Order: sequence, then C-alpha cells, then structure tokens
Amino acid sequence: DREMDGSGGASEARLNQSVKDRETILIRLAGLLGLFSTGLYIVINFALLAFPSPSGLPLEQLKTYISDHAGAMAAANGLRYLALFCIPFVAVGLYLLTRRGAKPAGNGWSILGLIGGAGLLTMGIITNTIQAMAFLPFAGLSERPEQFMLLWNLSRLLFRAAMLLTGLMILGFSIAGRQSATLPLW
Repeated sequence: DREMDGSGGASEARLNQSVKDRETILIRLAGLLGLFSTGLYIVINFALLAFPSPSGLPLEQLKTYISDHAGAMAAANGLRYLALFCIPFVAVGLYLLTRRGAKPAGNGWSILGLIGGAGLLTMGIITNTIQAMAFLPFAGLSERPEQFMLLWNLSRLLFRAAMLLTGLMILGFSIAGRQSATLPLW
C-alpha cells in the first residue's frame, strides 16, 4: 500500500532521518560533555592539592590541613557533582554511537558499558556524599575521630569500587566500538 501512494515510504524516511538527526546531536553533546567532565576532573585534582592520607597524620595536623583547605575542598566537592552529571550523557552517547555502527555485534558490550556508567554514577554520588559528610562538617567530627576515620575509609573503599566500574564502562564501550566498527583501530 505504501508503494502505491508513495507517502508512507517518504514519511517513514523522514521519521528515520529525524531520529538519526536527534541521535547525532546527542552523540555530539556526549562528546562535548565527556571533554568537559575530563577538564573538570583535572581542575578538581589540582584544586584538592595533594591531600594527605588521614591515617598517616595526627588528628591535630589533619584538622589544620582541612580547615586551611576547606574552600578548595568544598569547591572540588561541588564540581564533582557537575562532572557526575555528565556521565549518563556520555554513556548514552557512546551507546548510540556503537549501536549505529556497521556491525550490530557490539550491542551486548555497549549495554555492559551502560551498566558500568550507571554504576559509576551511583558510586560517585555516594562517595562524594560520604566525603562531604566527613570533611565539610569536620569540626563536629574532630571530637569523634573514629567516625571520621570510618567515613574516610568507607569513601576510599567506594572510590576503589568506582574505579572498577569505570573500567567496566571503558571495557564495554571499547569492545562495542571495535565490534561495531565505530571506533578507529589503533
């Protein structure tokens, strides 16, 4: 029927082109947000300076360090949330990019990348919140050093788990990009 009147095929083609255009915009936005979040993490790591390990310092020295650098630590904590906001866009953009590749074999791996991105976002929010609870109201926790150390050690453990999820995201999207022929061969 579509071929007879000619309008069905044309409207389907316009719809497909419209979807492709929106996907292209999202993929480009994801790339820009990926670069933006990378830049944010560079700024965050320089804003934090070289934070000493709390287990290696006496509590008084740690208290002095945190009070001297409270502004930089608060700014870094806020910037981390902004960088975390970019993760879902980057993950969805990479998923769309690998899905539209020449070979659809990478879809399973790109879903693994999405799962890694979702886990990374979740761990990042939890870790950042724990760090905010440990460092921003440090004056109250300085009288309870065992609670501070518990929060700090939990934050470090979750940070390590977030690194595993980062690896999962990178692995999934790398293999998906390779299998879908959307990423160049190195």
